[in-house]
Amino acid sequence: MGYGFPGNIRELRNMVERAIIVGGGSDEIRPEHFSFEALGEQPGQFSMGFQHEPTLEEIERRYLELLVAKYAGHRGQIAAILGVSERSIYRLLEKHGFKDER
Repeated sequence: MGYGFPGNIRELRNMVERAIIVGGGSDEIRPEHFSFEALGEQPGQFSMGFQHEPTLEEIERRYLELLVAKYAGHRGQIAAILGVSERSIYRLLEKHGFKDER
């Protein structure tokens, strides 16, 4: 089953947890345990396209790049979206070579 997930990792985790609950005692999570329609209606969607199978680091960098552009580099807002501390965002920005524009 293919699906371009429009949210962040916290939203994905919540969606999987919900599917486990909806699935009850089932040994496997099935497509009917998910509700993709609600995600498709959310504003501000974006997608990350790669010409190859990306590494986790490439995905992390690209997602961070999109968030930096969307929130004009505001570390507090980016941290809130990702569910991490502002200090963690500072380290991620530094790790991926983003200049501090604030």
